[in-house]
Amino acid sequence: MIPRILIADDCPDIRRIVAAILDSCGYLVVVAANGLAAWEEVGRDRPSLVVLDIERPLLDGCEVCRRIKSQPETRDSPVLVVSASAQAAELARSAGADAFLDKPFHVKDLIGQVNLLLHQRTAVANPAVANQ
Repeated sequence: MIPRILIADDCPDIRRIVAAILDSCGYLVVVAANGLAAWEEVGRDRPSLVVLDIERPLLDGCEVCRRIKSQPETRDSPVLVVSASAQAAELARSAGADAFLDKPFHVKDLIGQVNLLLHQRTAVANPAVANQ
């Protein structure tokens, strides 16, 4: 099954760039322009991974992350927060994010974080994978 990744960023250029990078890696990519749309997408069809910006219209990324991590059906969904905000890393951690990446980021760092989080999720769901 191809991992489905939700990208939620208020900047259309960032959404396009991150989507193109992850699409080229073979992932199925879905985008959301604001926090409310991201939260609705998580509820509609739980993604394998969520990539969030902190500063989001309607619902900020920390609130979306808190909601994901507070629901039994979504709490195991990995959340990667990507932000240029100086205090975003601490905010992301306190909201329950699994990883944080500073903007601007290197493509290899984004791909590395995504692959790591997806592998960790698979290992938790299937312990035999953890031994590979």
